[in-house]
Amino acid sequence: LTYTIPNGMGKTILETETQSDITDAAISMDGLSESQNDRPAFDLTNLPLPIIHKDFNSSPRQIAASRNGGSPLDTTHAELAGRKVAETAEKLLLGKLTHKYGGGSVYGYTNFPSRIAYTITTPTTTNQVTTLNEVLAMKKAAADKFHYGPFNLYCGPAWDPYMDADYNVNYGGKTLRNRIGDIQNVSEPMTLDYLTGYEMVMVQQTSDVARLVMGMDLVTVQWETKGGMQINFKVMAIMVPQVRADYNGNTGLVHATV
Repeated sequence: LTYTIPNGMGKTILETETQSDITDAAISMDGLSESQNDRPAFDLTNLPLPIIHKDFNSSPRQIAASRNGGSPLDTTHAELAGRKVAETAEKLLLGKLTHKYGGGSVYGYTNFPSRIAYTITTPTTTNQVTTLNEVLAMKKAAADKFHYGPFNLYCGPAWDPYMDADYNVNYGGKTLRNRIGDIQNVSEPMTLDYLTGYEMVMVQQTSDVARLVMGMDLVTVQWETKGGMQINFKVMAIMVPQVRADYNGNTGLVHATV
């Protein structure tokens, strides 16, 4: 579910189209009768392609001393900065951050305007069946919008004590997480750190619902200032989520909250 843009640094916006459906095919014995003659409608959308980046710097002396003492300071900094870039990309995907440019916005799972909103019950140690039925209802809500899976299911860390508790001692010793994973075309719920409270997200795993637009993989650039006495680094990437709906606003993304 990745769309790669060659030379992503040379583009600031990805222009795509949303498309409507057409009417059903006709049935006849001779094929001479005409079916309804129509064509899909299209609309243009713009997706900004921002750069996610983190800067740091060191002096040549600090770097030399750190290499003599164990872990190199420059690679440690680069690892930490790379982690911060990846975390920011995940926050964009989940809708905890957004970015606007050129008449378009970067939306994620929890702030996409066309997402299917659903209300769920606060979990307890005794209402696992309620949670299971609500996941089934989320799947049905996506099917009502003509999206039938397969789905990935995500939840916040607050769900872990309930997802990992026994679902039923007579059900083969499975947890609630295992039991939900037995639903056809639904994955076991995966915990994502930046989903808050009892949020739950169900996403159809097809590129017409969500994909990662990759303009530039994670890279580190380096340059010197102050006569070479300061070495500057920038870790950066162009990794932008594209959450999508069709021309009529139908999507396979369900966002559930208490």
